[in-house]
Amino acid sequence: MKKMKKKTLKFIVGIGLVVLASSCQKEASYVRNYSKPMNLENPTGVAGGGNIIVEEGMSDKEIVRKIRETQGWKDTIMYPIIWLTPYAYDLSQSKNDIEYSHPDPNYMKFPHAICSMQDKWGWDYYYEYESIGEEAFCSKYLKGKRTLGMKLN
Repeated sequence: MKKMKKKTLKFIVGIGLVVLASSCQKEASYVRNYSKPMNLENPTGVAGGGNIIVEEGMSDKEIVRKIRETQGWKDTIMYPIIWLTPYAYDLSQSKNDIEYSHPDPNYMKFPHAICSMQDKWGWDYYYEYESIGEEAFCSKYLKGKRTLGMKLN
């Protein structure tokens, strides 16, 4: 009888811990997608990459530095280009994705790559870029600066 009470008590405590743990609010955890050219002769062509955990407020330059350190790509002659997407994605799904309203054009592959699943930097931006021209587009969205993808065109 005593064993039965202990087992029942353990079971109830276990269920209580599961309920308590599942009701806790998750902390947002963000990742940013990156890539690098597979062929430096064609830097806007095929790329390989992944994602890296980032914190809110990290600049593109800080993120690229972190990528270079974690991937062993410190040699900027061998690995001169790292592309970043203009979004950080919330893995915990407790908040919304972070959109970089003014992404650093030095790390953007646009117009060679778009964010087709997002409202910004997708097809609408590409069509607008084609319609109004590079200079007007850059003035409107990039503080007059061209993306590295545009420079390598």
